Amino acid sequence: MTISIEQLNKRKTQLAEDFNTVSKRIEDSEKELVTLRNNRNALAGALQQVNLFLQEEQPAETAATGKTNSGSSKADKEKGMPAAKQEALNIATS
Repeated sequence: MTISIEQLNKRKTQLAEDFNTVSKRIEDSEKELVTLRNNRNALAGALQQVNLFLQEEQPAETAATGKTNSGSSKADKEKGMPAAKQEALNIATS
């Protein structure tokens, strides 16, 4: 069985269309990924800002209970960054 030039050209055209379609989808997905990362970073920043506001509004509560707004104790602060804050930092910097 032989394949004609016409069949090969049709197949080539179809493959080129499929290639362009997939390339466009990849491009769109990459743009969407950038947008999603930017939104995640904005949310992490907003969360950080709300935590700062909470700390400013409740300094007496922190001193009385020994707990910060993140739920970590003062002893935990001395050990290093709390896990929740480290996770937020990791999200914000990825």
